Amino acid sequence: MPRNQEKKKAHNEAYYAKNREEIKAHARAYSKSYYAEHRDEILAKQKARRAANPEKRKAYSRAYHAKHRERRNAESRTYHVEKRKPRLLKERYGITSEGVDSMIAEQGGCCAICGSSDWGHKGPCVDHDHNTGAVRGILCIGCNLVLGNSKDNQHILRKAIEYLGIKND
Repeated sequence: MPRNQEKKKAHNEAYYAKNREEIKAHARAYSKSYYAEHRDEILAKQKARRAANPEKRKAYSRAYHAKHRERRNAESRTYHVEKRKPRLLKERYGITSEGVDSMIAEQGGCCAICGSSDWGHKGPCVDHDHNTGAVRGILCIGCNLVLGNSKDNQHILRKAIEYLGIKND
């Protein structure tokens, strides 16, 4: 490499090192403005490329999801616990995560029906009256399913108890 080119390269590298953040900010601003001006063209090209190569796109997507499965699952679980579940508790039952924790403490840290502290893979379930919407207590997944499958019908539950008594004698 000729001496002038080496000198110029060294100067450019030093300038870039000194002004890296300013250069990156300018590049981001330019990219944003270019996209804003040419958005329709860019989206049309992307759509055409995807339509022309559906198998290639599917293969890439499968490979990406396989490669990043653990991270994506962890992010999904984190999102559910930190964002979605508290929002759903508030929307559906009008209580907060702290309210659920205090109800669990009032129940002695266990399911209101069976007394188990093993909540199952989904965690504690909020039991509520389907007619009034009033929260009745916190249950394990098994007990919640029993009530749900019996449609909260006491007659069905009594018949189930009688059935168990007859079959277990």
